[in-house]
Amino acid sequence: MSENTGILISAMLTAAACRLVEQHEISIHDTDVLFGKLTGFSGNGIFGSADIVGLDKIEAACSSAKNGGAIFSLPGFFRAMTAKNMLGDKTPDTGGFYKKVPGAKLILDPDTLSHIAYDENAVPPVAESADSSSLALRQRAVFFSPLKAVWELISNCLCFSVDRIPEGETSLAEIDRVMRSEHGWLTGPFELWDNIGIWPVLDRLKREERPIPQNMKTMLICGAENFYRTKDGKKQYFHFESRTYKDTGL
Repeated sequence: MSENTGILISAMLTAAACRLVEQHEISIHDTDVLFGKLTGFSGNGIFGSADIVGLDKIEAACSSAKNGGAIFSLPGFFRAMTAKNMLGDKTPDTGGFYKKVPGAKLILDPDTLSHIAYDENAVPPVAESADSSSLALRQRAVFFSPLKAVWELISNCLCFSVDRIPEGETSLAEIDRVMRSEHGWLTGPFELWDNIGIWPVLDRLKREERPIPQNMKTMLICGAENFYRTKDGKKQYFHFESRTYKDTGL
């Protein structure tokens, strides 16, 4: 069931990013820069990945998500896109979030549903500050930025991911593997959370009076403050059902 969890994580991120774009909190291009290879996500970014998957499949995943609630809510412009058969790479004539034309790549204007020219090489200031060669340091630089949209996306991603366990006997290590191997991420959500640090995320959730995932409470009760650790030269992950660390086999 980890494969299904991977699809749901991608769909949830797309839905959340769309809502932030509709609210003019962030642009499509900036989202894909900040949530691309720079920070360990797919090199195609959230919206570029959605175009590859197909907006119809994203919409279906959001509609079928059990107990998904508001985090899977798709804004009006997304549904207008699917109604106009703007499904991404599978519909090159109508495009999706991006559209390829001879000699150029255009980007969606969500207010008009038209595709416009843009500077593919433009980099938001937050990304410019994340110039470290270390992925973990780049992740921290971006995710500790003051941008509301970044925090909204990362906190939703981390909390949603940890709430999926156990689901069909899925482990956190398996979810990370699926996100790397099947969705092109450089680090899975739990590897990402370890890189950022568990406590900074939980502290901000508490300050905002947002619920702390039950699995995180379990970890802390057990004295575990990392999803992964190395013991006797072996990489281990925290196993929630047994409340102990188990070897990843790597």
